[in-house]
Amino acid sequence: MVYRLIPDFTNHWNFQPSASSWQVRWERARAWRSKAHFPQHALLRKPSGLVPWIVYFLYAPRGALSQGQRLALRNIKDMGLCVHVVCAAPEPNLVPKELHQLADGLHWKALAGYDISGYTLGLLDIAAHAPGSTAF
Repeated sequence: MVYRLIPDFTNHWNFQPSASSWQVRWERARAWRSKAHFPQHALLRKPSGLVPWIVYFLYAPRGALSQGQRLALRNIKDMGLCVHVVCAAPEPNLVPKELHQLADGLHWKALAGYDISGYTLGLLDIAAHAPGSTAF
């Protein structure tokens, strides 16, 4: 089944990777040697079901949701979409309790790192536990 959530949105496009330039390969090797570690993380609720998924990265350094975050999550749910939340919080036990009701999938990530590490975790979770799903 193909979901068209956005008019004129193209999915299932043919991706052909190009060869990396020597500058890109050099930067990758330098980053690998710097021993930068991926932030600590733990999957709290597996995403499941072949449905359209929204990966939502949420920053909660004090363990609480803002009104804007709460509203965004409710709006996503009102659209009938499943939401997989990756929550950056100091510890897994500081993930806001509300998220356990609002999120269909939930992953904790330590505060270290960048937003892209959260999106990486969310997409990896969906690929592993809901393969074939549409995610954005």
